[in-house]
Amino acid sequence: MADEPLKRKLSALKRAGTPSAARKRAKAAGARAGEEGVTREPLGVEAYLAGAELQTAHGRMFVHQRTRSEMDKGTARFLRRLAKLQESSLKLDCHEQIAQLLTEGLHKALFLDLETTGLSQSPVFLTGVMYAGRTDWTLQQYFARNYAEEKALVRTSLDLLDERPNLVTFNGRTFDWPFLKVRAAYHKLKLPREPFHVDLLHHSRRHWRGAFENCKLQTLEWKVVGRRRVGDVGGAEIPERYHRFVKDGDPWPLAPVFHHNLLDLVTMGDLLVEILEREIGEEA
Repeated sequence: MADEPLKRKLSALKRAGTPSAARKRAKAAGARAGEEGVTREPLGVEAYLAGAELQTAHGRMFVHQRTRSEMDKGTARFLRRLAKLQESSLKLDCHEQIAQLLTEGLHKALFLDLETTGLSQSPVFLTGVMYAGRTDWTLQQYFARNYAEEKALVRTSLDLLDERPNLVTFNGRTFDWPFLKVRAAYHKLKLPREPFHVDLLHHSRRHWRGAFENCKLQTLEWKVVGRRRVGDVGGAEIPERYHRFVKDGDPWPLAPVFHHNLLDLVTMGDLLVEILEREIGEEA
């Protein structure tokens, strides 16, 4: 299980809030101080992203938190659809892996998406996670502000699976989970037990292979979910933007990267609902 100091720090971050306007975020960055492990001095990315520095046993990093409803005006409908589908899932007329995810409860599910600087021998610098709460879903982003902070990020990413051991990814069976394991080995960190893992890419291919030009996440976001991104950063650009930030400290080129990561998480939740509606045969 994640240690108690980490839980207290995340609780402090949650209470600190995440104002939606960029200028309010920047102003609020210095508003609170003195809580254990949390500092509020400017940290570069706080110029546009409210958050806190998180001190762990393996070093420091930056953490940002917000709710799904802050990201997507359609969250209320998403929650209604999901609640109805979870009731219908008692029939278990869906793929056994999806059925297990629902039977054990979505409160045990951790949606995860990594942003990295390349292949698995390169650092991971951003872990985005999403999980269900009582009335909304929470999104958290753990950010290594330099290469030395990667160890704390990797350790915390693994610890989150102790709290919610059912991992949900998109192409994570091939990329995200193996990547985390390689980086953990690099830092000589102990791995948790292998999680129960639902890779939504494989389930998407069961339903939409051949229906569209490909089954990439953003293709499905447009063709299935009905939301089209504008001005999104290309995946090939992301490593260079991070390296530039580490070199010169300018946070602004990273703003689209944080947004890209959050949208990926939101879309993964939407895809799960779409898959369920096809398999259970109901629409909320």
